[in-house]
Amino acid sequence: MVFWGDHTGEPSSYRGWKVLADTSKINTPSELDKFCKKLFQWLQVHMAVDTVTLLLPDSGNQDLTVRSTIGLEEEISQQIFIPIGKGFAGNIAENKLPVVVENLAAVEVVSPVLRNKGLQSMVGVPLQLVHSVVGVLHVGTFQPRKFNERDIQQLQLVVNLLQPVIANAGVYNFDQRYYSQAACNSWKGKYYQLVKMLLGSKQAQSLQYDISY
Repeated sequence: MVFWGDHTGEPSSYRGWKVLADTSKINTPSELDKFCKKLFQWLQVHMAVDTVTLLLPDSGNQDLTVRSTIGLEEEISQQIFIPIGKGFAGNIAENKLPVVVENLAAVEVVSPVLRNKGLQSMVGVPLQLVHSVVGVLHVGTFQPRKFNERDIQQLQLVVNLLQPVIANAGVYNFDQRYYSQAACNSWKGKYYQLVKMLLGSKQAQSLQYDISY
């Protein structure tokens, strides 16, 4: 369970508004989808963005498909496939590095939905699952915006939350040894350090959270 409190003094686009994300009962793909909708609604407001999208590899690990989204639902209805190594999300998955795009018109995109919806700026981060299985979480805006390192850190917080949740939901047939208690404890430590990095040491002292599985 993760709780973000409201921290005064934070920029408005990063001020948490009491999000309670209970991950302990997410054991099926449908529960994962419900959880993502709730989490992405919060993230949309928290980062002041227009779209939030999670893409996961298909069974052959050759293409990315949209698992959950707010704002780019056409990518699901049109069954858009993004080849790994191509376009915005495909390159993030292949290189396993964050990407910031200030002007989407200046870069290659595979999905026509991105241009049709009028997205101007985007930032995305890789979501490492196991071995070479890598998904992508990205957000976008309809107005030009200069995303920065702080935005990347925020997305990384969400990715770190999603990694074990996706594994537990049975979307993939993962070997559960990769998500042993030791692995979960390691994730918790990384999560706390990222929270401190995002909020700053002063605000982090008053942060109250609990994480359980």
